[in-house]
Amino acid sequence: MDGDTLRLKNGKRIRIIGIDTPELGRDGRPDAPYAQAARTALVELVTASENRVYLRPGIEPRDRHRRQLSHVYSAQGHNLTVELLRRGLGYQVVVAPNVNDLACYQAAEHYARQRGLGLWGRELPDAAQMGQAEAGFHLLRGLVESLGGSRDAVWLNLRGGIAIKVPRAVWQEMTTREPADFKGRRLEVRGWFYRHKGRLKLTLSHATAIRWL
Repeated sequence: MDGDTLRLKNGKRIRIIGIDTPELGRDGRPDAPYAQAARTALVELVTASENRVYLRPGIEPRDRHRRQLSHVYSAQGHNLTVELLRRGLGYQVVVAPNVNDLACYQAAEHYARQRGLGLWGRELPDAAQMGQAEAGFHLLRGLVESLGGSRDAVWLNLRGGIAIKVPRAVWQEMTTREPADFKGRRLEVRGWFYRHKGRLKLTLSHATAIRWL
């Protein structure tokens, strides 16, 4: 269907765990950069596997779209997430509790990033210029201008109006330092952003979604 979703012969949709690939254009919108390349690569990998794949379901078996969440392997035993990440055709993502093979996926992305392959040949956008961006998956950099908090979460407010909600449990996995120590720091953050009251926001589900610069 695209670079990270398969449709089986029986009609079941499989969302591949560990990766998010660029979106194909819909409703008159153009394809995102490398969207077609990711889909073509996945087709090639499945074709080389004689159109048969092996599935290892996630701990959480389905997403909100009712797609089956699975790690997917070729007949030769190759993990398709790793193959795509090593080509720079998607970004490594983790949504708890489906955290198996995280280190392997991070290493595959690092390989492509160090070599500037695919998506990694482009400059990452800055939050200061992303305030009007559409909701959806983004990987961006930004400056923490201010912080907020509640009993359940820490809020990182980036220059440009973007807000990152970090649940306390995720914050404790990420660092033992106080939130105030990170004011004025730059970060890199990834995930599925949504719009609320005109602002672009993100709720983290795992500590690895943030990298401090």
